[in-house]
Order: sequence, then C-alpha cells, then structure tokens
Amino acid sequence: MTGRGGTITREGERYPPAPHELEYLPFEPPEPGESQPLAEGLLWLRIPLPMELTHINVWLLEDGDGWLLVDTGMAEDVCREAWLRLEERSLDGRPLRRIFVTTTTPITWASRPGSRRATAPRSGCPSTHTALPGSSSPRIPR
Repeated sequence: MTGRGGTITREGERYPPAPHELEYLPFEPPEPGESQPLAEGLLWLRIPLPMELTHINVWLLEDGDGWLLVDTGMAEDVCREAWLRLEERSLDGRPLRRIFVTTTTPITWASRPGSRRATAPRSGCPSTHTALPGSSSPRIPR
C-alpha cells in the first residue's frame, strides 16, 4: 500500500517516500586520471568512456599493502590513458591485488589496469554473474 507518507507493508511497517531529487556526494568529481579521497582507504575515480555515456565511476579500496578495485572501464585507449595517469598519481606504488566487477557489461570490466606493472590482480564478480575470463571463481578470492 502506498500513501502520502510513504509505503506501508502488510505487517504495518511504514517506509518514508523516496526523495524526489538525487543527492550527490559533497565532493567534486575527479578529473580523468585523478582520484578523489572519500574516506580513509577509499578513493573515487572516473574513467572516461568513448561513447554517449561519458565516464564510469570506479573505486579503489585499501587492501593490505595494495588495492582492491571496483570496476575498470573499457578496453579502449581513452581508458588505458586514464589508468596510466592513475598509476602514476594515485596508486602510491601499491599494486592492484584484486578486482571486483559489479556487472558483466564491457564498461565495467574490459579494461585491464596495471599495464605498466607485472601484477596480476585476481578478479571476481557477484555470484549471480559469470566470472571474468581467466578468473577461477565468480566471487572475490579471500
């Protein structure tokens, strides 16, 4: 049941209505090849895309002595160039240890960051999706 005050479940629980406007992070978006710290150990990155959808938001999370990356961008020159700048400016010499992709669309996983280093980050995606090519598991390895 839906009313002016939100949604009421069969059990009588009331949920407030969804906001009518999007609420954005209180940070300026990072430029391609740059990062924006959001919290300790969490960086926001934007990877440009060569299409109408102009960019993809990706995330770096501290992972021990390296990084866990959420999504990568496409296997296109514009994405590779952004990753080369990010390696120089944002990774602090720390390797990518793991990559987590949120969907199996090419905009989230086709690029392979770490092209300058001889690192081979392990890849994974949600168990409801197929694993990346070359990945042994559909889940993030522990």
